[in-house]
Amino acid sequence: HGAGREPGIMAVTTFAEVEPYPQQDGEGAPSAPEYITTTADAFRFVHSESTDEIDRRSTELDDLLDQGLAVALAELLQRL
Repeated sequence: HGAGREPGIMAVTTFAEVEPYPQQDGEGAPSAPEYITTTADAFRFVHSESTDEIDRRSTELDDLLDQGLAVALAELLQRL
């Protein structure tokens, strides 16, 4: 998504969408999903960066995605 006030600055962030567990009896209105922020930082890039430049920074993106997945899984396990 866009980041900042200047056009062409993009950011990759992560979040977890936690769906409510369905009731066995089928009663009650279904709850809306909850969205949980899973990273405090973002992977930022600008439109003028070449794909090669972004590829060289791919470990930053991998780390961000791994961190987000770890937080999401920890949140899920707390709810079980």
